Amino acid sequence: MKQGGPCSSKTSKRAPVIRVPSGLGTAKVQYAPRFAGGVVEQDYLGVDITYYTPTDRGYEAEIAKRMAQWRELISSRASSGSTRKSLSRIGSK
Repeated sequence: MKQGGPCSSKTSKRAPVIRVPSGLGTAKVQYAPRFAGGVVEQDYLGVDITYYTPTDRGYEAEIAKRMAQWRELISSRASSGSTRKSLSRIGSK
């Protein structure tokens, strides 16, 4: 067997080098379960884009209601200035 071929153990076990363009990878990740309602607004790309819009039929109507509740929760947090509530208060009134 040839040494140093395309499947040599030295190259196959080496971790890949990942180069991140400057400005990317600096976003602060927020852990949703630590927020009231388990919902947090996060924008990783910095662009205004909609990935999914549910229809008003079937189970997608339920999904649309839930998404509206999430938007309302996020906007009420933003208007009150409150961004985080402790885990012990989640679910309590």
